[in-house]
Amino acid sequence: MRNRIKTAEMVFFREWFQWYPESKVAYLWGAPMDMPTMNSWRSRIRSRLLERTLFLFASMLNDEVMNQYVQQLNDFKPEIIQAYSNPMYILAKFILRKKLSIVQPKTIIVTAELCSPVQRKVIEEAFKCSVLSFYGAREAGYIAVQCGQEKNFHINSHGVFLEILRNNKPVKNGEIGDVVLTDLHNYAMPLIRYKIGDVASLDTKRCPCGSELPVLNFMAGRETDVFVTPDGDMIPGVSLCDRVVTDCSGFAQLQFIQLRQDELHIKMVKGNKYTEQDIINLDDILYEYFQGKIKIIKSYVDDIPKDKSGKTRFCLSYVPLP
Repeated sequence: MRNRIKTAEMVFFREWFQWYPESKVAYLWGAPMDMPTMNSWRSRIRSRLLERTLFLFASMLNDEVMNQYVQQLNDFKPEIIQAYSNPMYILAKFILRKKLSIVQPKTIIVTAELCSPVQRKVIEEAFKCSVLSFYGAREAGYIAVQCGQEKNFHINSHGVFLEILRNNKPVKNGEIGDVVLTDLHNYAMPLIRYKIGDVASLDTKRCPCGSELPVLNFMAGRETDVFVTPDGDMIPGVSLCDRVVTDCSGFAQLQFIQLRQDELHIKMVKGNKYTEQDIINLDDILYEYFQGKIKIIKSYVDDIPKDKSGKTRFCLSYVPLP
């Protein structure tokens, strides 16, 4: 029964993206459990003619692969593209850099990773369409969905009861805390006050889009995306990512790893346009955010591997939130 309700919720919210059951959809994806087996001609025919889908693997991207993906997208002409945020951003930058012609879908949906404002702007510029997102989990389906008008995240109160807690106590509106949810329809395997491992904050504002669903400030993401200083300050990695992407464009890749509260390790991959100004800008940003409270250890590497799912972890903290 829960699967049927999750499907109904998905169909309802996808209309916010102009995504309908008959829509042609391309996926820039990498989770193996989501990707169909395409070894047989029957699978390929079913995917293209009945399900009207195109699957592009996000686990390895280079100029040759991305050239092929641009051609496939132009041939397929999807109305919707759903993608991991970072691979979609990388593909969009490639399209702009090469000045390629690309199909214009109705909507691009980025999920599974936080998408910074800078990344969103680049994707919108490349594809000339709206970029929206949803926050979900395999355990509970859609948790919060971005509306097209104001781009606020609305909580799926039809399916989940969501709380923001710190030390098992509710936080004030606007304060960051643990996302704790209760599935309202799963009777076979109840999820009651389930701490999902993400952090966010609630907002009391009413969205002008007209939806009565409450608004979630999904600004921080995973607990492991939030850095903690020795005096307890919390720094969401997404805000750091946004500044670095803007001011340190000479780096091809960066990864921030916090193993202990007084140290931050940074892996850096130089890009073709790297200059010494990039490292100066990075140092300035790090001081602005951390105020010299933690030791910064930087190292240059040749590459930063992706997860098996195809995701790239920009921030990774092993320090628990206070």
